[in-house]
Amino acid sequence: LPEYHQKFVKNLVALKGRKVAKAMIPWERVSYLNFSDTEEEVRAKIFSKPHSRFPVVDSDVVVGILLKKELP
Repeated sequence: LPEYHQKFVKNLVALKGRKVAKAMIPWERVSYLNFSDTEEEVRAKIFSKPHSRFPVVDSDVVVGILLKKELP
């Protein structure tokens, strides 16, 4: 197997027995952007947080992911 497949399988085995809840962040703690936010609001939110990815939400539905590095 290629090395990246070997790492994938190794990581899957390492997860055996772990509960999904332990690997997930509760929604109340997720830093997300509203689809209707202005550019100024988006920039203020993402540059005040250490995260690199932000879910974009419209009416309680995730419609995309914004990557901080893709902003000029």
